[in-house]
Amino acid sequence: MAEKEFCTNGWGKGKVKYRTHAAAEKGARRTQSGLGLHIYECRHCRGWHFSKQAPQNKVEAIPSAAKLRRQFEGCFSYLVASWPFQDA
Repeated sequence: MAEKEFCTNGWGKGKVKYRTHAAAEKGARRTQSGLGLHIYECRHCRGWHFSKQAPQNKVEAIPSAAKLRRQFEGCFSYLVASWPFQDA
């Protein structure tokens, strides 16, 4: 049997990492409370886990072009101001 891989949740507690969705489903079925468990892909380890909590479906909004432009201009201004340019 392969050694189990782990990931940690937001509180630092270890949880089993499954390589595939099917493997996570199989692991969920083996638990006594297998019914009602939700399987999800972990954004940290890219593995699969299961949980009693339903997915929260948090979708990050795509920033507008104007917002991206402002952020880029701010970064560019900072770089220009801090770069040690020398006159040629």
